[in-house]
Amino acid sequence: MGHSQSDKLRTHERILEVAAKRFRERGIQGVSISEIMEEVGITVGGFYKHFPSREALIPEAVSVAFAHAADWNELASCQLGKAIDEYLSPAQRDDLASCAVFSSLTADIRRSNPATRDIFNRNLEEALAAVEQGLGESNIARRASKAAAILAGLVGASLLARGTSNGSLAQKLLSAVSAELRFAYLSEVVPSQ
Repeated sequence: MGHSQSDKLRTHERILEVAAKRFRERGIQGVSISEIMEEVGITVGGFYKHFPSREALIPEAVSVAFAHAADWNELASCQLGKAIDEYLSPAQRDDLASCAVFSSLTADIRRSNPATRDIFNRNLEEALAAVEQGLGESNIARRASKAAAILAGLVGASLLARGTSNGSLAQKLLSAVSAELRFAYLSEVVPSQ
Protein backbone atom coordinates (compact mmCIF):
# COMPACT_ATOMS: atom_id res chain seq x y z
CA MET A 1 0.00 0.00 0.00
CA GLY A 2 1.39 3.40 -0.99
CA HIS A 3 1.77 6.42 1.20
CA SER A 4 -0.80 9.17 0.99
CA GLN A 5 0.10 12.71 -0.03
CA SER A 6 -0.35 13.82 3.59
CA ASP A 7 2.12 11.13 4.74
CA LYS A 8 4.59 12.28 2.10
CA LEU A 9 4.16 15.90 3.18
CA ARG A 10 4.69 14.99 6.86
CA THR A 11 7.84 13.07 5.95
CA HIS A 12 9.10 15.98 3.85
CA GLU A 13 8.53 18.37 6.75
CA ARG A 14 10.21 15.97 9.17
CA ILE A 15 13.28 15.76 6.92
CA LEU A 16 13.44 19.56 6.89
CA GLU A 17 13.01 19.82 10.66
CA VAL A 18 15.75 17.29 11.36
CA ALA A 19 18.11 18.85 8.80
CA ALA A 20 17.50 22.36 10.16
CA LYS A 21 18.19 21.23 13.70
CA ARG A 22 21.32 19.25 12.81
CA PHE A 23 22.66 22.02 10.55
CA ARG A 24 22.42 24.48 13.47
CA GLU A 25 24.02 21.95 15.77
CA ARG A 26 26.92 20.73 13.59
CA GLY A 27 27.00 22.98 10.54
CA ILE A 28 25.75 22.29 7.04
CA GLN A 29 28.85 20.35 6.03
CA GLY A 30 28.92 18.41 9.31
CA VAL A 31 25.72 16.46 8.64
CA SER A 32 25.22 13.68 6.13
CA ILE A 33 22.02 12.67 4.38
CA SER A 34 22.28 9.22 5.98
CA GLU A 35 22.37 10.78 9.47
CA ILE A 36 19.31 12.91 8.72
CA MET A 37 17.38 9.99 7.25
CA GLU A 38 18.31 7.67 10.09
CA GLU A 39 16.84 10.17 12.55
CA VAL A 40 13.74 10.59 10.37
CA GLY A 41 13.40 6.81 10.31
CA ILE A 42 13.49 6.09 6.59
CA THR A 43 16.14 4.96 4.14
CA VAL A 44 18.55 7.19 2.28
CA GLY A 45 16.80 6.12 -0.91
CA GLY A 46 13.62 7.65 0.49
CA PHE A 47 15.37 11.00 0.63
CA TYR A 48 15.38 11.20 -3.16
CA LYS A 49 11.59 10.96 -3.26
CA HIS A 50 11.61 14.36 -1.55
CA PHE A 51 14.72 16.12 -2.86
CA PRO A 52 16.70 15.65 -6.07
CA SER A 53 19.98 16.28 -4.22
CA ARG A 54 21.59 17.37 -0.96
CA GLU A 55 22.05 20.83 -2.51
CA ALA A 56 18.27 21.08 -2.97
CA LEU A 57 17.68 20.25 0.70
CA ILE A 58 20.01 22.92 2.08
CA PRO A 59 18.08 26.12 1.22
CA GLU A 60 14.78 24.63 2.37
CA ALA A 61 16.30 23.44 5.66
CA VAL A 62 18.01 26.80 6.25
CA SER A 63 14.67 28.50 5.63
CA VAL A 64 13.08 26.23 8.25
CA ALA A 65 15.93 27.01 10.66
CA PHE A 66 15.25 30.73 10.28
CA ALA A 67 11.51 30.17 10.73
CA HIS A 68 12.19 28.53 14.10
CA ALA A 69 14.82 31.05 15.16
CA ALA A 70 14.26 34.11 17.27
CA ASP A 71 11.50 36.32 15.95
CA TRP A 72 13.42 39.56 15.65
CA ASN A 73 10.24 41.62 15.22
CA GLU A 74 8.83 40.23 18.44
CA LEU A 75 12.11 40.63 20.32
CA ALA A 76 12.71 44.18 19.12
CA SER A 77 9.15 45.31 19.74
CA CYS A 78 9.00 44.10 23.33
CA GLN A 79 12.24 45.61 24.52
CA LEU A 80 15.57 45.58 22.78
CA GLY A 81 17.47 45.18 26.05
CA LYS A 82 15.55 41.99 26.73
CA ALA A 83 16.34 40.78 23.20
CA ILE A 84 20.04 41.39 23.82
CA ASP A 85 19.89 39.43 27.07
CA GLU A 86 18.05 36.55 25.42
CA TYR A 87 20.41 36.33 22.45
CA LEU A 88 23.48 36.42 24.69
CA SER A 89 22.15 34.03 27.32
CA PRO A 90 24.04 30.88 28.33
CA ALA A 91 21.00 28.88 27.19
CA GLN A 92 21.34 30.25 23.64
CA ARG A 93 25.07 29.62 23.72
CA ASP A 94 24.73 26.01 24.87
CA ASP A 95 21.70 24.78 22.91
CA LEU A 96 23.24 24.42 19.47
CA ALA A 97 20.34 22.43 18.02
CA SER A 98 17.84 25.26 18.49
CA CYS A 99 20.15 28.25 18.73
CA ALA A 100 20.18 31.42 16.71
CA VAL A 101 20.82 30.73 13.05
CA PHE A 102 23.13 33.69 12.44
CA SER A 103 25.67 32.49 14.95
CA SER A 104 25.39 28.82 14.04
CA LEU A 105 25.37 28.87 10.23
CA THR A 106 27.15 32.05 9.10
CA ALA A 107 30.44 30.34 8.23
CA ASP A 108 28.67 27.62 6.22
CA ILE A 109 26.41 30.04 4.37
CA ARG A 110 29.34 31.67 2.62
CA ARG A 111 30.21 28.32 1.05
CA SER A 112 26.60 27.45 0.17
CA ASN A 113 24.67 27.71 -3.05
CA PRO A 114 23.14 31.03 -4.20
CA ALA A 115 19.62 30.07 -3.09
CA THR A 116 20.85 29.48 0.47
CA ARG A 117 22.80 32.74 0.49
CA ASP A 118 19.68 34.58 -0.71
CA ILE A 119 17.66 33.12 2.18
CA PHE A 120 20.38 34.18 4.61
CA ASN A 121 20.55 37.70 3.14
CA ARG A 122 16.78 38.14 3.29
CA ASN A 123 16.68 37.05 6.92
CA LEU A 124 19.63 39.28 7.79
CA GLU A 125 17.87 42.28 6.25
CA GLU A 126 14.68 41.43 8.17
CA ALA A 127 16.61 41.14 11.44
CA LEU A 128 18.34 44.48 10.85
CA ALA A 129 15.00 46.15 10.07
CA ALA A 130 13.46 44.72 13.24
CA VAL A 131 16.36 45.90 15.40
CA GLU A 132 16.10 49.35 13.77
CA GLN A 133 12.43 49.51 14.70
CA GLY A 134 13.31 48.69 18.29
CA LEU A 135 15.60 51.71 18.53
CA GLY A 136 14.33 55.12 19.53
CA GLU A 137 16.78 56.96 17.26
CA SER A 138 15.06 59.56 15.06
CA ASN A 139 17.96 59.91 12.60
CA ILE A 140 17.33 57.15 10.04
CA ALA A 141 20.98 56.72 9.00
CA ARG A 142 22.12 56.64 12.62
CA ARG A 143 19.39 54.13 13.50
CA ALA A 144 20.51 51.82 10.65
CA SER A 145 24.12 52.09 11.81
CA LYS A 146 23.17 51.31 15.42
CA ALA A 147 21.10 48.32 14.33
CA ALA A 148 24.00 46.92 12.30
CA ALA A 149 26.40 47.37 15.23
CA ILE A 150 24.00 45.73 17.67
CA LEU A 151 23.34 42.71 15.45
CA ALA A 152 27.02 42.30 14.61
CA GLY A 153 27.90 42.54 18.31
CA LEU A 154 25.31 39.93 19.22
CA VAL A 155 26.37 37.46 16.55
CA GLY A 156 30.08 38.03 17.11
CA ALA A 157 29.84 37.57 20.87
CA SER A 158 27.73 34.47 20.41
CA LEU A 159 30.22 32.97 17.94
CA LEU A 160 33.18 33.62 20.23
CA ALA A 161 31.37 32.31 23.31
CA ARG A 162 30.48 29.11 21.46
CA GLY A 163 34.02 28.74 20.18
CA THR A 164 35.75 28.65 23.53
CA SER A 165 35.76 25.65 25.85
CA ASN A 166 36.41 27.99 28.80
CA GLY A 167 32.98 28.56 30.39
CA SER A 168 34.04 31.57 32.44
CA LEU A 169 35.60 33.25 29.40
CA ALA A 170 32.44 32.58 27.40
CA GLN A 171 30.30 34.14 30.13
CA LYS A 172 32.67 37.10 30.39
CA LEU A 173 32.27 37.74 26.64
CA LEU A 174 28.49 37.48 26.75
CA SER A 175 28.14 39.71 29.82
CA ALA A 176 30.58 42.34 28.54
CA VAL A 177 28.99 42.63 25.11
CA SER A 178 25.50 42.77 26.61
CA ALA A 179 26.49 45.58 28.96
CA GLU A 180 28.37 47.53 26.30
CA LEU A 181 25.58 47.24 23.72
CA ARG A 182 23.05 48.43 26.26
CA PHE A 183 25.25 51.33 27.32
CA ALA A 184 26.36 52.41 23.85
CA TYR A 185 23.13 51.99 21.92
CA LEU A 186 20.26 51.87 24.36
CA SER A 187 21.55 54.38 26.90
CA GLU A 188 21.04 51.83 29.63
CA VAL A 189 23.53 51.39 32.40
CA VAL A 190 23.67 47.80 33.50
CA PRO A 191 25.14 47.10 36.92
CA SER A 192 28.39 45.18 36.80
CA GLN A 193 27.95 41.51 37.56
